[in-house]
Amino acid sequence: MEQIRTIRSRDVRDDFYKPHFQESAAEIVRTIIENVRRWGDDAVTEYSAAFDKITPASLRIPAEATQAALANLQANEPALY
Repeated sequence: MEQIRTIRSRDVRDDFYKPHFQESAAEIVRTIIENVRRWGDDAVTEYSAAFDKITPASLRIPAEATQAALANLQANEPALY
């Protein structure tokens, strides 16, 4: 199973919260969303390789994992249901 990378505050650039960085970050995010809309799974796989340094064999989440996550949320976050 592949690992999910957690970003911690110490990993964020010092100027992340400055307006000029937020504007450029927003443009980057818009571009990523546009590319994913246009090229779908191929774009997601490419960004996963670039950002997460992994290339998943599949983007499909197994039904068992989805069911386990749902059961976990229902047990630990009942307010959501």
